[in-house]
Amino acid sequence: MDTSITELLVLQDGRGFFYVPLPLYRRFRDRILIFIPEMIPEIPHKAERLLGTEVWSTLDAGARRVAGRCVAYMVRQGEIGLRRVGCKHEHPAQYELDT
Repeated sequence: MDTSITELLVLQDGRGFFYVPLPLYRRFRDRILIFIPEMIPEIPHKAERLLGTEVWSTLDAGARRVAGRCVAYMVRQGEIGLRRVGCKHEHPAQYELDT
């Protein structure tokens, strides 16, 4: 029996509350922070590109939706130096450097 306990983050976005294991959230954030120095200003990227193939390929469809919501949350909270570009109803969302 697995007795490990994983902390969950409770995040809120325009669609309501969602729960994310803290290690997964940190994995997403850390990967994005590694990618940001490689970004060229005014070139938008989707969450898939920000997280990289090595992370994205490990996620199923549900986890990819959670990843997208996490990226959007991080951007809105100012945790990462990106901003959303394009229409707010456009999906998947795209992000560029917030210069």
